[in-house]
Amino acid sequence: MTTRTTSHAPAPAAANDLDVQGLEFIEFATADEGEAKALETVLTALGFSFAGHHRSRNVSLFRQGQINIVLNSEPVSFARSFAFVHGLAVCALGLRVDDAEKVLSSRRARGAQPYETTGREGELNIPALRGVGGSLIYLVDRFGDRGDVYSHDFKLVDTRGSGWKGAGLLRVDHISQTVAKGSSRHWISFYARHFGLSVLEHNYIPDAGGYTVSTVLGQPDSDVRFILNDPSSDQSDSGRFLALNLSGGVQHIALRTEDIFHTVTVTKQMGLSFLQVPASYYADLRTEGYDPALVDRLEASGVMMDTIGGGRFLHAYTLPLAGGIFFEVVQREHHRGFGLHDVVYRLRAMEGDGSQDAGRVLAPPILENLGARIDAETALTGTVTDRDSAIATPEAMERWYAVRGIDAAWLTFRVAEGRLDSFVAAARVLENLKGFTATAPHKKALVALLDEVSERARRIGAVNVVRRNADGTLAGDNMEGLGLVRALAAHGTDLRGARVWLAGAGTTGRAIAWALAEAGIGRLAIDDADPEVAALLADQIGAVHTGLVVDAGAPDPAEVDVAINATHISVMLTPISLEGLNPKAVVVETLLTPPVTALMFEAETSGHTVLGGMAVLDGQLGLFRDFLDLDA
Repeated sequence: MTTRTTSHAPAPAAANDLDVQGLEFIEFATADEGEAKALETVLTALGFSFAGHHRSRNVSLFRQGQINIVLNSEPVSFARSFAFVHGLAVCALGLRVDDAEKVLSSRRARGAQPYETTGREGELNIPALRGVGGSLIYLVDRFGDRGDVYSHDFKLVDTRGSGWKGAGLLRVDHISQTVAKGSSRHWISFYARHFGLSVLEHNYIPDAGGYTVSTVLGQPDSDVRFILNDPSSDQSDSGRFLALNLSGGVQHIALRTEDIFHTVTVTKQMGLSFLQVPASYYADLRTEGYDPALVDRLEASGVMMDTIGGGRFLHAYTLPLAGGIFFEVVQREHHRGFGLHDVVYRLRAMEGDGSQDAGRVLAPPILENLGARIDAETALTGTVTDRDSAIATPEAMERWYAVRGIDAAWLTFRVAEGRLDSFVAAARVLENLKGFTATAPHKKALVALLDEVSERARRIGAVNVVRRNADGTLAGDNMEGLGLVRALAAHGTDLRGARVWLAGAGTTGRAIAWALAEAGIGRLAIDDADPEVAALLADQIGAVHTGLVVDAGAPDPAEVDVAINATHISVMLTPISLEGLNPKAVVVETLLTPPVTALMFEAETSGHTVLGGMAVLDGQLGLFRDFLDLDA
């Protein structure tokens, strides 16, 4: 299973009157002395020094590099109330701003929920807003030449003379917050509107219990970066964190170093325990062609490495504390990512040991989680593709099989363009092969290679699903359009008489256009970068469905009920202009990755109902099952 990502997706306009200067502090809340001691032990092992105690409250300050961590164990306080509900948790973050009172006033006017702080006499009263999971975001305007927020309220300890230089941690690299299922759009808007943070990338992270939509927020020239993790399922890693903590909140904190091997060595000597990485992870790195000496060093230290996008991202994870919070030590070498290459291994390692099997290949987690095994009796199905790009069908179908107890596996078959005939010949003699789906460009080529092709697929000029019959013959059909129609119906959209704008007249667009015509829509506008292609398809459909009004070109957006993207360009661009679009129009995206494309993001921000590529795929799954006779 793989992760999928797109970088630099558009975001709502950032607030231009607010520039977050940086992260000032992270505040932990503890419910009892045992939790406080456990956290102190971890912080000390990470190389943090005790830097002071609050003058009148049971609050401690720990420091290393530019990192300030506050441990709040005050019995009567917001922190203690927060800890009673959530357990050991990050109850507050401090962000540096130019003018805290001005920011508080303007953000209150924009709908933010302020928290009325009640400091004791003589204490600083730092303004705050409510954040994820009811936590606080303090607005700190004392920093740099303006002084600080610690010398006033804390009895500080000068640790410079102790000789202890820490473990080499310099600053906070990023903070991951898990949000309630389906709420990432709200929190993306919150951080954009109130703190000027933009969406840097969207990621799709699968694990054994589901998948998580992970959104990176930040400012291009700032170290302030948040990752919002929105689980699709209660059984995913993020979903379990929500259940454990009864709400969203900070799940992990990444701390940056310039020498991760030194940091890991020092912290281990101090007694810190790191997540044990499966040995097969390093075997895979060697297979991928990385320098064996470097991989040996990584394995000896338990450090992972991601090079996707250029440069290197070296990182290691601590074991989770009570409540599921953990730390990550990271070293960046001209790399902007966050370890996507490694996330499945991390999740697998956190779910169980399995780390001692040096030659073990990780099975798809959903199968392993539910006790399924692949053997000679397992029906083989899969997706044939010529691309390295990630596809979601295998994961979706594996989960579908496992939940229903069907003894089948869905694989990915890599076949180069021009070699499809060899694959088709092999498929005829594989007796435990039930069938497969296909991506472009194989969809077109299959039409001429199969024994049977449905009238629908011939009309479209493409096959996206193939069944192997008992006698070895191969039958093909196309379910793309039917799946989209089924998905719209499942979400309450009545297509009878609807006015539809279809962007894209390629194989996917053709399949959708014919299915829409058969579903009884009232008007269809086919919009393609090649006007002649759009006009040809419009003529073909109009000749068969004489009662349907079919136009070539973009329609009046105000007269559209359903707008569908069937192109491959809306990862970062929007082929359908939302300006003037009927506010009640449903916007449909057919791309599977990333899970939130630029079109989807802009449409949701504009208030439109949005149907994403995964929902469209879900509409096809039952059709695949029936065509491939998978219940037999």
